[in-house]
Amino acid sequence: MKREYSNDENGNLTLDITYYWDSESQSLVPFLKLEYSFDLNNFITNETNYSWYPELGVYKPNFKMDISTLSETNTKLVREGIMYEHDTNFNTWNELEGEEFKSHWYYTKESSLSTNSVEVNSFSIYPNPTKGYLKINSSESLINPLFELYDIKGSKIFSKPFNFSEPIDVSGLKPSIYIYRIIDGNEVKQSGKVIKE
Repeated sequence: MKREYSNDENGNLTLDITYYWDSESQSLVPFLKLEYSFDLNNFITNETNYSWYPELGVYKPNFKMDISTLSETNTKLVREGIMYEHDTNFNTWNELEGEEFKSHWYYTKESSLSTNSVEVNSFSIYPNPTKGYLKINSSESLINPLFELYDIKGSKIFSKPFNFSEPIDVSGLKPSIYIYRIIDGNEVKQSGKVIKE
């Protein structure tokens, strides 16, 4: 398998193309293409999924998700996503009923006049992208460390206690982008993106 991907100037993944190895033709064959768009705050606004049609030699869209901010306060952000399926016969997007989702993120905004220094991530997660496992390093000691993964829709994939000496197995996850959270007790210590190849 081979992946090609592009990022924007803020490091956001904007294009992800997957190829698989065809043993008959002894070549890499296009398989899946994902495109992503982000707003000025680096919030994802669109994810579009394309499949390769070898008989036509082109990618055609399958699904897309449009994501918008419903509300934002100093402590809470609510985002909503709506899924659509592409109708190739009429070249239209049809909304999938019952496939909507909402993500709720809780945080505290700092004033732009704050004299606090910028907080540096104290945890490193690698390899990222990964094919099968993740390791976490930190100079910080934790009492009850917990690792959580969420899919792009905001659904929790798993929640697992961890220690720094053992890798976390993610080999069973499908290739995609996931949101991780490192938690100690009731405190979220760090969050970010993980790419599973």
